[in-house]
Amino acid sequence: MRDVRIRRSVSISTAFLVAMALVAGCAVAILGYLWLTEEYRRFARESSALRQQFLDEHKAEIRNEVLKVLDYIEYRRSKSDEVLRASLRSRVNEAHAIASHLYELERSRRSPSEIERLVKEALRPIRFNGGRGYIFAVTMQGVEKLYPVAPEFEDQDLLGLQDAKGNYVVRDEIGLLRKLPEGFVFDYWRKPTASPEMVYPKITFVKRFEPFDWYFGTGEYLDDHERDLQEELLDRISRVRFGAEGYVFVNTYAGDALITDGRRVTTPTSLWEVTDPNGVKVVQEERRASKKPEGDYITYTWNRLTRAEPARKISYVKGYPAWGWMVGAGAYLDEIEEVIAARRVALQNAVRGRVLEIAGIVLGLGVVIIVVANLFSRRARRSLDAFSTFFEQAATRSSTIDEKELHFAEFVGLARSANTMIEARRQVESEKRELQEQLLRSRNMEALGLLAGGVAHDLNNILSGLVMYPDLMLLELPPDSPLRRRVAAIKESGQRAAAVVADLLAASRGGRGESEIVSLNEIVETFLQSPEHRAQTDRVPGVTVRATLDSATFNVRCSRAQLGKTVMNLVANAVEAIKEVGRVTVQTENRFLERTLAGYEAVPPGEYVVLRVEDTGGGISDADLERIFEPFFTKKILGRTGTGLGLTVVWHTVKGNGGFIDVRSGPGGTTFELYFPACREHISGALPPMSVEELLGRGEHVLVVDDEQGQRDIASELLTRLGYRVTVAASGEEAVALVERESFALVVLDMVMEPLGGRETYAAILRRRPGQRAIIASGYAETDDIRATQVMGAGEAVLKPFTIERFGRAVRDELRRPATADHREPPVDRPGR
Repeated sequence: MRDVRIRRSVSISTAFLVAMALVAGCAVAILGYLWLTEEYRRFARESSALRQQFLDEHKAEIRNEVLKVLDYIEYRRSKSDEVLRASLRSRVNEAHAIASHLYELERSRRSPSEIERLVKEALRPIRFNGGRGYIFAVTMQGVEKLYPVAPEFEDQDLLGLQDAKGNYVVRDEIGLLRKLPEGFVFDYWRKPTASPEMVYPKITFVKRFEPFDWYFGTGEYLDDHERDLQEELLDRISRVRFGAEGYVFVNTYAGDALITDGRRVTTPTSLWEVTDPNGVKVVQEERRASKKPEGDYITYTWNRLTRAEPARKISYVKGYPAWGWMVGAGAYLDEIEEVIAARRVALQNAVRGRVLEIAGIVLGLGVVIIVVANLFSRRARRSLDAFSTFFEQAATRSSTIDEKELHFAEFVGLARSANTMIEARRQVESEKRELQEQLLRSRNMEALGLLAGGVAHDLNNILSGLVMYPDLMLLELPPDSPLRRRVAAIKESGQRAAAVVADLLAASRGGRGESEIVSLNEIVETFLQSPEHRAQTDRVPGVTVRATLDSATFNVRCSRAQLGKTVMNLVANAVEAIKEVGRVTVQTENRFLERTLAGYEAVPPGEYVVLRVEDTGGGISDADLERIFEPFFTKKILGRTGTGLGLTVVWHTVKGNGGFIDVRSGPGGTTFELYFPACREHISGALPPMSVEELLGRGEHVLVVDDEQGQRDIASELLTRLGYRVTVAASGEEAVALVERESFALVVLDMVMEPLGGRETYAAILRRRPGQRAIIASGYAETDDIRATQVMGAGEAVLKPFTIERFGRAVRDELRRPATADHREPPVDRPGR
């Protein structure tokens, strides 16, 4: 009974107080535990994502740095011959100017022999190219007048001087100068300091000096010039820096260090056996990576650049076979761990503060419950209800707590912290959505490009019959046959369909056309006089198209067909952007950029031919401006005024030929400027059309390799019609087996086959039949596989669908291409320059 009385004597207020204290304490503890658990889980997820993001970003960065260095090396090497010729020409012109000046100055006061002596002594001490270069002088009768490095040969007749290959050097120089006032001569010499079996090519520039009937000249060994270029490039590469401790290193294939730790290595140092603390032979791993054509990533431990302590590092390495170099760049992996450790410390500090805050809330709640139990019971219930609603919705919605509904500072503080957390969550979710949208757009672009390329390839195979069979039928039909017009119409329809497929190819990764030297002015003029352009302007009579073409513009290297479509698409868009009355201006000019131009995309310094198309239409919105080059993005009615591929063709034509695009748009109109790298080469003449009789073969045995029956039938029938003996193979494996059993004059090879592709098939054939002639028949204009196959020795790549003339010319030219001549034994040593 006593226990019952004690329990009955406890007041509701006390019981409520105790219950509320227990409930409040437990609730806060549970909420705190859940919060802490979620915070640590979130930290673990963010740390993992941060590590992966760090790795991906740095892998992309170091690969980009290496590729930029390799591109620069290749660019400088491609310009090496041009630079060398200009240098030699400049040196000889300087000597010629000195001699001309002395002659004009002294001709009235001295005898010719005295003037000759003055000229020789003025030119004798001139040295350049590290002391290797000098000026020599020879009479047009072959007598050496100035030879600074070997004066004993002066005043000797050198008409009988021969180089290491038996060429009469002085006679060749005199022969050149009897036809031209100046020019270049190639000869071959052995070096006193080199192996006697080695012969080194040398280029010499000579120029006629009429007053004495002399000529001046100077030369340079090509290997010396290339060695100077390598030294210059190594100095430049050693100064490359990126990020906090990023640099580029260079080693030879043999493991000799050229640039390490961001510094040039001037003394021979082999790193082949260098091993990191984990047993990784670093340079040997670099060699493994450089053997892959696309390069590879390696991971090892290496000292930091700024402090002498080892750290984990990832590097991208790619080989440069021409010089036997391994070029790489890396990033230290412990940088992200330092960032994560700092965040972990910040999280721990926040947790400690939150724990103290929760403890304070518990104590405060107890005091408040004791003082105002009744008031607390009502107001605490409302506050707890608000928090309950918040936590119920937190999993599905980012809703906040209305602080006005709370009556206690502790709850208000919790609400503010919770609201802060929700705001941070909203921001993270917003950033996540933006990243997901960017990723989705990128994947859509890639998928559309792959779809366009795949569809175009398949369509080209299908169209082969529509183009090829009408050609064969036209050959067999009599001239007065009523069927000729219908068959020609079928062929024309197939060719028009192939033009649409070419646009699809331009939107895919393999869509770059056959490049040639073309005049941009000629392309523009041809289009502006075409029926297509007249049809464009007829639809909008109020539009005036005006062309301002600079006649001094350089040529460009590009596909003539794709460049024509680029001009057509830009002008068509400009005309259609004008609703009723307006003006379209087409302009060409040469433009030299001394610094990077910041526009729609950054245009680096260089010499360009610029195509400018400007209209006075309504302009393009900022949102559309970001997407105008995407495949199938169009504001026009598909199938009526546009396909959505026009500007995609423009983009891939420009980018596929090393160019850049700048776009400016506003209420007053839109301006497109296309920057094509200038080309100073001359346009070669077009090949004349050939008749079927000129394409006929001599019964040579040809192997056709294609995994599609229709393509094999077409090629077989065409080759048979042209007089060849044909065998077909339905796969790469079958082709290799046939080549093992018998020989073929030529292999016609498809690229896209399964499981053994065209490139692998040709490589297997070459292992069994070295020097096997081949041409490529592909639905893609140019791909990495096609270029690699041609490097191995394959001839021309013919794009499907092809005509009889196109295909027959390619077969005939490859069969008649002369084999590479054997090198002759070098002649006996002769003194040389």
